[in-house]
Amino acid sequence: MNLIAEEDDMLANDARALLLEKVVPLGASPAEGFLISPELADRPLPLVRRVIDKTLSLMLGRDARVEASSIQACIDGFGKSGYVANIQGNIAVSYNKQGLRLEPMASFRTRRKKG
Repeated sequence: MNLIAEEDDMLANDARALLLEKVVPLGASPAEGFLISPELADRPLPLVRRVIDKTLSLMLGRDARVEASSIQACIDGFGKSGYVANIQGNIAVSYNKQGLRLEPMASFRTRRKKG
């Protein structure tokens, strides 16, 4: 069982490094959202899931539960320009050449009306 725990620690450390390398905050507060580099999609799926889970946890707050369907919706968006999904009730997930953007739905709507 110690080997499995070591593997889990290794995955957690690798995901943490990817989070710092491939995820950029959209504002001063984590609640304002994040932009995830399109290069993250080239990494192994277990690492991608962990990075998205951690990113959503930062947005939603420590006590919030991240839904598996939300993580899958983010994964589904990689590489699909024009992709838009609504997750966790009020988070917009969108994808363009800059990457996967996670932001509050109100910010998404405001940004879209300006463009």
